[in-house]
Amino acid sequence: MLVDASAVEGVPSTAELRIVARDMLPMVDHGLIAVGIVTDNPFVYGVARMFVVFADAVGAKVGAFKKFDDAQQWLA
Repeated sequence: MLVDASAVEGVPSTAELRIVARDMLPMVDHGLIAVGIVTDNPFVYGVARMFVVFADAVGAKVGAFKKFDDAQQWLA
C-alpha cells in the first residue's frame, strides 16, 4: 500500500499512533505486506518515522519516505 501524505497538515498524537499501529494487526493477519508513507513535510515525515517504530513492534512493515520513487522501490 502506498500512502500519499503530501497534503497532510495535522498528525495524530503519540498515543493515537500506537493505537493505529495496534489496529493494523488484522490487516497484517489478512496479508497486508507493507505500507509506504510519502511526504515532503519534515514534521509529518518525522511523525511517520515514529509510526514506523510502533508498527514494527506489532509486526507491520511500514516505511516513511520523502520521494515516491524511493517508496515504490522499497515496496517492490
